[in-house]
Amino acid sequence: MNAHILSTHKIISPWQKAVSWTLLFSLVLLGATYIFFIQNLVQEVGVRKDLEKNMQASRSAVGELEFRYVSVSSRINLDVARSLGFREVVDATVISAGPEALSFQR
Repeated sequence: MNAHILSTHKIISPWQKAVSWTLLFSLVLLGATYIFFIQNLVQEVGVRKDLEKNMQASRSAVGELEFRYVSVSSRINLDVARSLGFREVVDATVISAGPEALSFQR
């Protein structure tokens, strides 16, 4: 009698088998998707930290360049410019683009 009860419980209908395989496949697919998204998240956090380091270095470099620009521009005056060979423009010529050709204006 026990053998008969055990044998009847082992019978699974085809639709139950299909549902079981579908649920198992869905569980594996969801697990793989979860692992993929977690891995992607970890990589993005690493990339973000690298970008923040680069951004901080860039800000520091820009600040240094601004300081150098201000210090150099405060030292330049008309006498320094003349000693370097610059001279004032007396007769300026301007080139303007018209609809058909270039024209010179004084």
